[in-house]
Amino acid sequence: MGGAAGEAMWAAAVAATVLFLAVEVSGAAGALPRFAEAPEYRNGEGCPAAAAGVCDPGLVHIAMTLDAHYLRGSMAAVYSLLKHASCPESIFFHFLAAEAAGAAADDGEDPEPELLRRAVAASFPSLRFEIYPFRAEAVAGLISASVRAALEAPLNYARNHLADLLPRCVPRTIYLDSDVLAADDVRRLWETRLPAAAVVAAPEYCHANFSRYFTPAFWSDQELGPTSSRGAAGRPATLTPASWSSTSAAGAPAITASASSAGWKSRR
Repeated sequence: MGGAAGEAMWAAAVAATVLFLAVEVSGAAGALPRFAEAPEYRNGEGCPAAAAGVCDPGLVHIAMTLDAHYLRGSMAAVYSLLKHASCPESIFFHFLAAEAAGAAADDGEDPEPELLRRAVAASFPSLRFEIYPFRAEAVAGLISASVRAALEAPLNYARNHLADLLPRCVPRTIYLDSDVLAADDVRRLWETRLPAAAVVAAPEYCHANFSRYFTPAFWSDQELGPTSSRGAAGRPATLTPASWSSTSAAGAPAITASASSAGWKSRR
């Protein structure tokens, strides 16, 4: 949705989220922050009947990482998704949380995933969610140096293991970063259908120079550099404004889907 209506919707989402976060209070020293209890959102008319358990076929599945450092952003994202959802009771959140080696040590302290579970449940008592511990050792030895130190955190790569971490009955999920605010109903995105051959969907940024997102070793690799992330002339790909693109299994662009007031559209 664009124009004045879209801007007004976005402003309302930000204002409501700021109000929710403004009542954050400090807990004990070293403990996670505590947030206000969010309203209990209920499904509107026409929503699928809610069934117990994560295998309910009527659910919209949202996956996010969760840690103490970005907890405020994650809580804001959850709040905005619920507030703008037509069927908030039909959203199931899958949170991936880092579990350090020796988490069950004899120090008497609860592991971080359990602390995060309590923090989420305190602010969203009726939220349907599960937390999946992710062991950093699974990817720690595979991460190369990045232009941003924050991107080297093992939890950033937990999304690549969603198929192994989530229950097999979950057909697919929408992965969202912790700095996302929803200004519309996420079900509209969930109901967007992509061709069976599409394997990747990602936002395109205006004139982004992705050559800085990879190391010189990557760009000099004859197998990876020229074919995966460069244009036809071997130059770093320059992408176009706000849209969603998908790549077919053969590696060629398959479709582009863009948001409009009429919903999500796709074109070949």
